[in-house]
Amino acid sequence: MKYLIYSTGDFSNPEGSDLNYTMMQTVFVTFVSVERPFIDGDVLDLIKLIKSANYSVIAVEKDHSQIDKQDLYADIVVFECKRVIKIGC
Repeated sequence: MKYLIYSTGDFSNPEGSDLNYTMMQTVFVTFVSVERPFIDGDVLDLIKLIKSANYSVIAVEKDHSQIDKQDLYADIVVFECKRVIKIGC
């Protein structure tokens, strides 16, 4: 079982950029999986996929949480990314 959650954050003006033409946006990609044998391999594959979409990966946070009071655990990985958005000519 695995899920990907995509959420967008705030806009900011990239350093050294003209506000009239580009903006920077924070994007969070959250990967949730249960019973994956090699989560670090999945993380590396997702970083490659995110970078291929022209996003910069700023940070990766991993967590391992118990599901309710069961003997199951979920790996939760949050990728903090940035993307540049052109808003003018």
